[in-house]
Amino acid sequence: MRVCLVFICLALAAWADTPEQLFKRARKAEKKGDILRAYALYTQASFLDPKNPEYEGRSMALRSTALDQANITLSPVTSLKDLPPDNTKTNITEEDLALMKRLSPPPEVKGTPGKRDFSLNLPATQLFEQVTRAFGLDVVFDGDYNTSPVPADRLISFKLTGATWQEALHVLQVVTNSFVAPLSEKLLLVVRDTPQKRTEQEPSMAVMVPIPEGLTDSVELARSIQQVMELQKFAVDTALKTAYMRGPISKVKPAVMLFNQMSERRGQVVVEVELFETLVGSTLEYGLSLPTSSTLVHLARIWNFMAPISSTASRLLTFGGGASLLGIGVVDAQIFASMSHNQSSSKLKAEVRTMDSFPATFVVGDKYPIITNQYVGGAGETGTRFAPPPTIQFEDLGLTLKITPRVHSMDEVSLDVESEFKVLTGQSLNGIPVISTRKYQGKVRLREGEWGIVAGLVTMSDTNSRSGIPIVSAVPGLGSRNKETRRGQTLLVIRPRLVNSPTSETVPTELWLGPEAKLRTLF
Repeated sequence: MRVCLVFICLALAAWADTPEQLFKRARKAEKKGDILRAYALYTQASFLDPKNPEYEGRSMALRSTALDQANITLSPVTSLKDLPPDNTKTNITEEDLALMKRLSPPPEVKGTPGKRDFSLNLPATQLFEQVTRAFGLDVVFDGDYNTSPVPADRLISFKLTGATWQEALHVLQVVTNSFVAPLSEKLLLVVRDTPQKRTEQEPSMAVMVPIPEGLTDSVELARSIQQVMELQKFAVDTALKTAYMRGPISKVKPAVMLFNQMSERRGQVVVEVELFETLVGSTLEYGLSLPTSSTLVHLARIWNFMAPISSTASRLLTFGGGASLLGIGVVDAQIFASMSHNQSSSKLKAEVRTMDSFPATFVVGDKYPIITNQYVGGAGETGTRFAPPPTIQFEDLGLTLKITPRVHSMDEVSLDVESEFKVLTGQSLNGIPVISTRKYQGKVRLREGEWGIVAGLVTMSDTNSRSGIPIVSAVPGLGSRNKETRRGQTLLVIRPRLVNSPTSETVPTELWLGPEAKLRTLF
């Protein structure tokens, strides 16, 4: 209660001051050793001016020391890093989503680009101040930084040539046994690197990463990364297609980079498919059609014979004479000849785009209705009766294509092809149309951009028939001749084209994490 009253009094006393005045008073109190008062003033200045990162940085630097002096213990759950680890759940909970809404993104340090040379021999605090100042950055030190077992006035030799701000800070952290926590784009908090300080001062973060389409082993990938980086939580929600990570910034940031790198989009392939079908048919029909039956007429001379003989003689084939004059009718004989020739060709071209090892199905055509069951009334039925509707089945006509590519490299692709082509033949059986089917299933390996014939079909049909009087129709020119020829060709060709490079051809990004017990905090 006494400590709380002290903080309230300090806050009320400082309320009328501006943030700049509070900051100056806090600096004086810190130099005098009054850490508790300095922490309260820094906190009040940060509250009045939250856009100034230096106020918040100074407050965080004195936080642990001030709390120790005041003998105040924090609540068990006051920040993200204090949450208990949850490694058993595989889905993202409502608490995780609510936590994501409350958190703000961690600051990204933006040092001056370029490379610098250093040749210094100074204590650790002065080294940090001069190195960061060279790259347009500023630092504040944890309240316990100068009270560590390492003497604060010990000189450290620091020499670097052609180093960026990331490289210079990494080396400086190693040689001074420190780690850096970013407070803003230009302000850093320097803390002595011990397990206790890592737990107290290292920022924690929670991120949600979208899972790329087609990644089927995301759960196994998450478990592997969680074990490698020792994260507090790494959950995958397949329904939301999102991965959730939570833990210290030195582990979560490389885990996100590792997850994105290992779950890169697979190689995408565009498969061009062309189906050619050509049908050629011809029919030839010719001959002399003789009657298969005739009437034998007796043409003996009788009364008024000349009249009928003159009208019928031209229609009869006569033989004999006198009382035995006979005639056979041959007027039904015909000489005929006809020929027909037809040719048809069809070309179906399609493109299918899919990913490596991810099947794609393409259907183009029409649904043709076929009556499979119909009620037909019996003979002699009278009156009005209920007739149930017919049963209709729709058959897919056209091309049905299923392709599963497997990318080996930038030069070769294997394709699992399943194709089916259905068309009407124009014939029917018992009122049901006959459908012609061309089906292919197999595997083919092609070079990128190379055409390949995966299936071909040639059909040939020759029909010769003759009709007429037996024995007589065998004489050339007598009887009827019919000759029918059918030729058909079906060809299926495909060509794969790579849209982007596969994962095997992508150069992986190198991730330097630092020693296992002292991971990097800046990336």
